[in-house]
Amino acid sequence: AEDGIRAVERSRGLGDVYKRQGLKDIIKSNRFFGSIQVQYMLFKNFQARFSFGIDDGDLRNDKTYPADLFYAFYPKGARRIYNRQNTQFTYNLDANYTYSIMPGLNINSNIGAQVFDRKIKTFNLQKKDYLSELITNIGAGETFETGDETYTHLREAGIFTNHSISYLGQYFFTLSLRKDYASAIGAKAPSIYYPGASMAIRLDKYKFFPSLFNLMKVRAAYGESGVLPGLVAGIPLLWEAEPSGYGAGAVLSAIGNNEIKPERIKEFEVGFEAEVFTYY
Repeated sequence: AEDGIRAVERSRGLGDVYKRQGLKDIIKSNRFFGSIQVQYMLFKNFQARFSFGIDDGDLRNDKTYPADLFYAFYPKGARRIYNRQNTQFTYNLDANYTYSIMPGLNINSNIGAQVFDRKIKTFNLQKKDYLSELITNIGAGETFETGDETYTHLREAGIFTNHSISYLGQYFFTLSLRKDYASAIGAKAPSIYYPGASMAIRLDKYKFFPSLFNLMKVRAAYGESGVLPGLVAGIPLLWEAEPSGYGAGAVLSAIGNNEIKPERIKEFEVGFEAEVFTYY
């Protein structure tokens, strides 16, 4: 081994030996965020709003094992390229109306829809065994190691409504309902509903309540939400291509359930708010 090192030093010179570059791992990423929002007042106390957002990015990873550094797994060098493109769109549309149907009773109603669309594309290629460290383009590799591409498309949509009711500034009620759709939900599963409700009462408005309280509000709320299953959990059988010594074929990569639904979370909350000895 020592004789081999001395031979390299004599042929290139000590300076060249120390100038040789090692493993290169370069990552370049570009990302763009943008949004636009439009509001329109159709008539008094009625407002419609539309917003659109985009998140677009790409990433490239270049990894090079030089051919003259004799890595254990790549004694003749290797080169790997990985690309990823991510594009995400978000759409929101809602309308809000505030009105009163009788003295002391005020209502704020909101209805809307949301759409989420995301696409991810990836590509990777790796080759090894280069004749010289001076030539490192991916096509110069003598042996093909791996190469593949993926495409993912995730879509979610929901419609919702929310109504807040206030009576005499003392009694407060809120009712809400949301219905969600998603590509991750099984094809035979229905869309899912998430109801919610809350109420609050200001006890300090009653004459019998102690005057030292400037505010005493008791409240209770109930709501439901959910966690979506995995992206491919709703596909019964998912296959992917796989090379082998006998040629390329298909292998089973995932087993899912076409009746799968989101995980449902239910929450109940009670509490109060109070202010004492507050002077203005």
